[in-house]
Amino acid sequence: MGRILFAVPETNPSVGTLNPDDFLTNHPVDSNLDTSTIDATNNAELTLRLKIFFEKVSTSDAGDTRIRANAGGWTDYADYNGNLFRIDNWPAADPGLFERFKREALWLINATWNGSMGNGHLWLKTPDNFAALDWPFQGTKTHRPNIFCRFHAWEVARQSDAHLKVRCVRLHNKALTTFDFSSDKHHWDSADIHLETNITPTVLGGATWFDANGKPVKHSHIPHEVGHALGLIHIGATVCQVMQPIGDLLGLNLCPSDQYMVGTDLGANIMGLGNLVQPVNAGPWMRHIVQHFPDDPSSPGDWVPFATRQFPRLLSSIPGATSAAAAAGS
Repeated sequence: MGRILFAVPETNPSVGTLNPDDFLTNHPVDSNLDTSTIDATNNAELTLRLKIFFEKVSTSDAGDTRIRANAGGWTDYADYNGNLFRIDNWPAADPGLFERFKREALWLINATWNGSMGNGHLWLKTPDNFAALDWPFQGTKTHRPNIFCRFHAWEVARQSDAHLKVRCVRLHNKALTTFDFSSDKHHWDSADIHLETNITPTVLGGATWFDANGKPVKHSHIPHEVGHALGLIHIGATVCQVMQPIGDLLGLNLCPSDQYMVGTDLGANIMGLGNLVQPVNAGPWMRHIVQHFPDDPSSPGDWVPFATRQFPRLLSSIPGATSAAAAAGS
């Protein structure tokens, strides 16, 4: 059996370059593989770790081209679609306000991407011809574990240590929701920390979108934008096209001219307008699992994603697995 790299760190040398449309080529994230969890009924765990540097947006920030002086004497800020919103400074006299925003944003990211709200988990099925994880590691091998996909986002104090830099906007109007200010990968707003009931099904004739627990889906821009930071693009082209006439009335672009993910058109998905995590979202984990086995190459597409738990398989049930396991252990 070849080497297993238990930690694969990545850096982002351009973390300070704000490009909200770069979904596919700039998605660094650390990757950690835990094999201590493996036994006859439990799988290995692959955790993607995203380090975020949070930065306050101030009304006096020099060089921020989104800031606009309003004739009324206040400061406006342009969202992703160019719509202007009045903003306030994060108060220096109450630093806890910004700290609470960051804490709640991180909770929302981790809870959503780990399925803690009943919105779905991810597993990768180990390829039939891949024996590097066969268990037990010592002695006669009997089982082939799979991969449980986990996620962990946390704050770092220095931009140079981050994978992702986020500029945080404090909206003046406290009644706004995450659907109002159009956030992007590098710009979040104070309304984004609240999950909102998805209003799209009503517009589409009253049908309800459900999460993995059978409850109506909710949405926040923050976990969605983290999906973009992981390299995922949008889902739900048909839904957004149906919604665009309403967007036109509100001055919103609901169909950005970027690519849409192939294979699904479900607007309830986290990369659509919901919070549902599904196999189509497993690309970042499929892309990183192969990096942990430099001596046992496989391609990301060999690791098939599932939304239901995949238990370790008996080697005796996998054609050719016994001989492959013997070769790997020699």
